[in-house]
Amino acid sequence: MLGSRPSRSYLATALGVTLGMTPCIGWYMQQTAFAIGALCLFCAGCALAVVLAGAGLTRVAVAGDELGMGPFGRGSRSWCGPAPT
Repeated sequence: MLGSRPSRSYLATALGVTLGMTPCIGWYMQQTAFAIGALCLFCAGCALAVVLAGAGLTRVAVAGDELGMGPFGRGSRSWCGPAPT
């Protein structure tokens, strides 16, 4: 993105949406695989994309030090590793 950085409010909104949708996607994938008895490859790809987007947004937020020094910010730094230089 040519050196631009997303704003803090954008990161918070996008991260909240992706993390909020992850349990819903997990439930939906469980229902399609076990209750219906079929696995839609398109749905599996979309689920993977949402989970990867959440992980990527978390890494971007940690690298930009956008999560603050609260418990979530400190915890995410511990599992995301140091910010790239």
